[in-house]
Amino acid sequence: MSDDKATTFRDLAAKAHALEKKFVKLGKAGVPVPLDVDYDDCFVKAHLKLFAERKPSSFPRPLLRAKLLESLKNERESLRRVLADHDSRLGAALREMADWGERTSALTRDVAPSSELSDYRAVRELARTRLRQIAEYLDNCYPQPPREDQASPASGGEAGEAAVHPGSCDYLTVNQILEDLLEASTRSGDLQYIKLGQEHWLPHVQVLLDSGVAERDPQRSDHIKLTDWS
Repeated sequence: MSDDKATTFRDLAAKAHALEKKFVKLGKAGVPVPLDVDYDDCFVKAHLKLFAERKPSSFPRPLLRAKLLESLKNERESLRRVLADHDSRLGAALREMADWGERTSALTRDVAPSSELSDYRAVRELARTRLRQIAEYLDNCYPQPPREDQASPASGGEAGEAAVHPGSCDYLTVNQILEDLLEASTRSGDLQYIKLGQEHWLPHVQVLLDSGVAERDPQRSDHIKLTDWS
């Protein structure tokens, strides 16, 4: 018997002896109670044999498997929640990108007509400027006819005096005629034409027609409009 076992045996024997003494005292016996068996030796041997063959109990495999599966399931659910959150954020980001794309397209569509309108206005303003310049040039080349009261009669005038146009009045200048034509050109249909009256001096009108600045109405010879250059 090894030293450890001998020590254990002595300890157990001492405990058994103490218990026996206590039993005797409780039974108020004057002498130790005789036992049928050698209590100390049998008890100690059986105890040593029992604990010598016993192995430390391991964690039950079914319980271990169940715990492991539960842990894996919890981890999988956690990963699923994280993935769902990421998918939700990704969907929100994609929707926001699509929204901004639509806004950009709308702005592009709005800018295109705006730029076209701006170009149209610039060209129109340039045309108005050129027409005014032409009108000023024509006014210089074709001055207003003199009034009857400002000139001598054609039959009795001196040589070199300007001839008076019969029935002369306050004629419009070429510039004023062009302004009327420009204003009428902003309308549609027949409203683009202006009617010629006594205030329109025929040589001025003919100059505009011959230069291609204005054109007559095919149905009404006393109506003219600005030539459409578009």
